[in-house]
Amino acid sequence: MEKMKKIIAWAMLIVCTITSVNLIPKKVVAAENVAQSSSLVVKDQGYLYYIKGTVGSSYKLVSQKIGSSKTTTLTTKEVKNFYVQNKYVYYVVKDNKTGKNSIYRVGRDGKNTKCLVTVNKGDIIGVVGDYVYYSYYKSYSKMIMARVHVTGKKGTNKVLSTTSTNYYNFKPVIANNRIYYTNNKRTIIYSMTLGGKKTEKLITGTSVDSLTVGKDGLYYLCNKNKGTIKSSTTDVMKVSFKGKVTKLDSFDHKKISDYRVNAGGEPATDYTSFRVELHQVTADNVYYSLSDDQYISYLFKAATNGSSVKMILDEKSYESYEGYVLGVSDYVSAKNYKLFAFGNGEDPNHYYYQDQSGIYTLNIAPKQIKIVDGMAYYQIVQAKKKVFKSITVDKLLNK
Repeated sequence: MEKMKKIIAWAMLIVCTITSVNLIPKKVVAAENVAQSSSLVVKDQGYLYYIKGTVGSSYKLVSQKIGSSKTTTLTTKEVKNFYVQNKYVYYVVKDNKTGKNSIYRVGRDGKNTKCLVTVNKGDIIGVVGDYVYYSYYKSYSKMIMARVHVTGKKGTNKVLSTTSTNYYNFKPVIANNRIYYTNNKRTIIYSMTLGGKKTEKLITGTSVDSLTVGKDGLYYLCNKNKGTIKSSTTDVMKVSFKGKVTKLDSFDHKKISDYRVNAGGEPATDYTSFRVELHQVTADNVYYSLSDDQYISYLFKAATNGSSVKMILDEKSYESYEGYVLGVSDYVSAKNYKLFAFGNGEDPNHYYYQDQSGIYTLNIAPKQIKIVDGMAYYQIVQAKKKVFKSITVDKLLNK
């Protein structure tokens, strides 16, 4: 009898131990491991990955160890955006004849290239953890979101969602361990788990354009007038990942006219060509411009917490070119530099830089630019072909 009691006691102890272990929460998984992506250059784990050469001939994606001049060619295929994570680089190769795109991965050393999937008008949404998330075109009003394991292993390709929208309106983003996207009319922002098991409406009843990921939420433009300030307003908006909506700035007829007068110009009378463009979201600020067909512009920044709005440049700050005022068409910034792209319908974009003493033209006129570790990587057009180059920032700014 005493022996039986001991056996029962040990059994109860084992059960309690197992139960207590199961009740202990597992270690909280760190924030999502999202690949770095760019159309020009990515810095990761002591290496730079960037585009080099000319599209259509010597175009290539290369890697370069920081501090070394030696480069490794990763691909000679034309790449739109590329994603760097762990041991691999991911990219899309487009077939203009068939309309089908192939999603590839290649090792950081340029070896072990592998096609993960080929689909109609396919594009990478992002690379998170062990999966590549992508979208593809099923029909004019049907877009599919899916994922495939980073190894491309057979059986890991999974459809997550079918969305009633068209190819041109569908611009999903990944943040907060979820995928965010809009419906065809852009009046609803949906969120979906990365596994595709749960879809929710984040916000409804608004017009969403230029959906952009920020550190603490999503940022977008609310155009209540089909894209132009014609009969209503355009708002610069933020929605937190929990669905709290904040209006950061708003533009209507009176506000535009006041800006024109304060800049020494005439009040605005025709609003059909005025547009708001979202340029960049940083940890602290959202940068956006108000432009009249890129002839006249105003550049603003709004604090991401909604506390303030500041005009950075107004109409008086801009250059003139053969009677046309060049307005801001792009803006990029980093820790120690600010670059503005000016342009209008008569003249291509030209980047300028600003410091405490004024605004100055660059030695080159890039179409796209990114600066990493004192080097500027940029795209220009020569003989109707895109050419990717690099130069030190000092030479770029003529210092």
